Order: sequence, then C-alpha cells, then structure tokens
Amino acid sequence: MKRKRRKKKMKELAFEQYLELFLNLIPKPEKVDSRTYRGRCPVCGDSKKIRNKKRLYLMKEAGRKPCTIYCHNCGLSMSAYHFFSEHFEEHIEKYKKSLSEKDLADIKAFAEEEYEHHTAFINSVVIEEVNPETHFKMLREEVTRAKSMVGKFFDLCTYSVLENPEAHAYLSNRMIPDKYIREMLLLKPEFHNQAKFRFAYFRDYVMVPFIDRTDGKPYYFHSRRYRNLESRFARYLSCPYRPDDVEVDFFLNELRVDPAKLVIIAEGTIDSLHLQNSIATNGVKKITDEQIERFEYRYGGSENIVYALDNENIDHDAHKKAKELLKKGKRVFLWSLMAKDNPSVANVKDFNRLCCMAQKKKFPTEVIEKYSASNPAALL
Repeated sequence: MKRKRRKKKMKELAFEQYLELFLNLIPKPEKVDSRTYRGRCPVCGDSKKIRNKKRLYLMKEAGRKPCTIYCHNCGLSMSAYHFFSEHFEEHIEKYKKSLSEKDLADIKAFAEEEYEHHTAFINSVVIEEVNPETHFKMLREEVTRAKSMVGKFFDLCTYSVLENPEAHAYLSNRMIPDKYIREMLLLKPEFHNQAKFRFAYFRDYVMVPFIDRTDGKPYYFHSRRYRNLESRFARYLSCPYRPDDVEVDFFLNELRVDPAKLVIIAEGTIDSLHLQNSIATNGVKKITDEQIERFEYRYGGSENIVYALDNENIDHDAHKKAKELLKKGKRVFLWSLMAKDNPSVANVKDFNRLCCMAQKKKFPTEVIEKYSASNPAALL
C-alpha cells in the first residue's frame, strides 16, 4: 500500500517539461506571461466561430505542484500531470522516472516541515468572511438564476437516458440506482455534429442533474462519459451554465438531503449515488475549511456528517484529505478500517467499484457509521 502512495509522489514533472508538452501538443499555443500560456482546448474544441480563440490555460503554481490546466470554455480543471496523462499519455511517458531514495527523503522532509511566517505578512490583507447564513442566501439566489438557463438547455437539447439502450445499459452495469437513472439526460442527436452549437461535445456524456427539493427543478449538472472514446476526451465535464457574479459552488443533492439524518459527504458524483442521504463534492479540493463550516452549520454539526472519500490506501489525494479532516476532529469513513474485517476490499478504488463487484446498488449507511473515525491515530 505504501508503495502505491509513493508512486503518486513520483509523478510530478518540472514546469519546463509541462510547458514543452503544452507547446508541442496544444493547438495554437501562445505565451501570456512568464507563468501563463494558453491555446485552443483539445477537449471541447474551443470556439467554433472564432478559430483563433484560445481559452485553455497552463498556469504555473507555487509549491510542489508545478502547474494546472483550466479551460474557460468547458470548465475543465485539473493538474497538468493528470491532463497530459489522460489525454496525451504516450507523450508524457518519456518524462517519467523514479526518484532516488534521497529525493524521496527530501520530499518527505519537505512535506513534514513546519514553517514560521514572518509577522510582516500576517493580517496584511483584510478578508471579509461570508457567514453561513449569508452564503445560503447567495446560494438560493444563484440557484434561482441557474434554473432558467439550465432548464432551457434541458428542455430544448436533451432527452431521457431511458430512451437510449447503450447509455441505459452502461448505467445499469455500473449498478446506478433506478431513481437516479430516471432523472439522467443525454444530448439530442440533432445537436451532436452542429458546428454552431457550443456544447455539442456533450454528445457522449450522461448528465446527472442537480435537483432542487423545493420544486423538483434542475439547476446544474455533472456529466460522465459513457462511451470509450479517444483518450483526449475528459471523463467528466461540468455544466457550462453558471452565473459569474456570485462565487458559490454547487454540490450534487445538497438541496435534497435530510439534515435530520446522517449526511454523507462523498468525493465523486457516481459514488454519491450509491450512498443514502449523500452530497457529492466532485473532488476533494472542494472540501475546504469554508465549505466544512457551511456543511456543519446546515446539517447539524460535525457529529452528523461523515466524509466518505475514495480508498485512502490507493488514492494519494484522498489519503491526504482524510488525514487533514481527522486532525480537525471530523468523522471520516476509512477503507483501511473496513479492510481489517474484510481484506478483499483493501484494493477497491471507490464505492462505485465496490457496489459493482458486490452487485449492490446501495452501500449500507450502517457500514459507513461502523468504519468511520474522528481520531488521526485510526489512519495509522
């Protein structure tokens, strides 16, 4: 298990290597400044009207992660390593190399080192915090605006996944509960190859709508590719409609869960569908201190919330986030605890994979509670 987490630490390349890949593989690349480059997005195809429009950005970051990739057209956002590994795997292979024991020791020392911040930089910028009550008022306002946009898109451009045997079979084989399958949508065939239609790239994706419990209307969606296409296409895409004037993140089922019951915060959209009374954050990076505070404010405090991430024995990011949450005293479901009683689950990646192997559509809440902990020692 330790060896798998070590491989994750080996994978980062230098910024100059990512830049070389970007300049050689991305259509029409250009330099914005010394830390930023842009080009046309190979995932969504970028603008169909303006062939020189470039909205895919390579941005150099501080710290151990050299840079990230972001597309202002389709919303694709991921580390440069994951982007090039997923879309241009054969090109990034030549840069990969194992680190020496000394390098690994240096990385470990860097990760564990504590730094003292100079007093000149403390409180140099006053940040106005948004309290939870104000946040949920903003959330409601943004949801109201989003409904009109996504509702029009759904009405005109989509149809039920139940009418497509291939997509329906894909979801059934992945043991997705029927109540969610009935809500899922696909892009109508007449929009698949329309050059003027901005979101034609959704043709191979199943859309999972975010439903408002108050009126049953959708206001956002995540999508999952259900066909095995070329590797340059992203596995997941998010809703392209989003008001830009209010920065509020949407989470799957956050307006449907019952705060009187145990609320499960899952990492992935598909995984969340197997968990009862569950919210999906669509990545561990969305589980910030601010969001934790808002979740606890709305859903009955930290004792009423369990964070159920991917298998921390396999996924480095999940392991890091689980360790961080445990240090804060939050309840976290630990695959390593479950594996002590059930060794066969030790190498299962996530809840969807586990449900597929067990041929079960729902993962028992009782198991989540049994193998959750709030003590950092439980992860050792």
